[in-house]
Amino acid sequence: MVALVPLLHHTLVYGDPLHVGYSSLVVERFAADAGRGFMGFEGFSLTRLYGLTFGVSRGIFVLSPFLLAGVAGLVVMIRDPQVRAEGVVAGGTAWMVLVVVASLAYWHSGSSVGSRYALLFIPFSAVPIAAIFSRYRGLIALGIIVGFAFMVMATSVTAIPPTPPAGPPYPNVLHWWWERFSVGNLASWKQRIITEEGLGNGNPTMPFAFNLGQLLGLPGLWSIVPYGVLLVVVGWRSLRSTHATRDGDDHQRDI
Repeated sequence: MVALVPLLHHTLVYGDPLHVGYSSLVVERFAADAGRGFMGFEGFSLTRLYGLTFGVSRGIFVLSPFLLAGVAGLVVMIRDPQVRAEGVVAGGTAWMVLVVVASLAYWHSGSSVGSRYALLFIPFSAVPIAAIFSRYRGLIALGIIVGFAFMVMATSVTAIPPTPPAGPPYPNVLHWWWERFSVGNLASWKQRIITEEGLGNGNPTMPFAFNLGQLLGLPGLWSIVPYGVLLVVVGWRSLRSTHATRDGDDHQRDI
């Protein structure tokens, strides 16, 4: 019954239940990718799976190393009869997403941090990570810190780096970000923000991309100082709230 909704929509809008929006793309390079196989799905590729996991352009485990703990956690859950079913569901769903995206011609999802088409992999990997977090808290925390540093660098420069070429070798996106971040070339997205006919480019009074520090007049790497201050304040408040909650729980137990 649920499938009838999109089938009816496609029939009414496109005239065919299997004719979806991607069949009507007008941008040549997008239409070419969508025209390969069935709507871009042309068969599973180990090269693409490697690109999604350990590739230097869109690799999930490269950009967020702590997610590797999800692999170890999945093994632990499957070996434990008490949580085996949950492990199979969580792990199966997570890796099914990667297999499906690895069958897609535009698996890299264009100009983005990682492959946004494979984002569903992350929440389902969190379940196996939770299964081993208490045992490997330090290593997982280290992976989180490294991934967080990469994300700060990426979003400081631009969260939409260039689209990888059609085939390998793919560019190292961390190197691409670092070249700009290390010299303070931040918020470097320079494309037009409004392209509607008759509206021009929107006539922005600020650059096409900017962060809070640049808005305050801080140059280069100094422009991310307000973000660092905000992070410290939020972290400090969170720790105080956590300690207060623990103290309250201890007091209730004492009573």
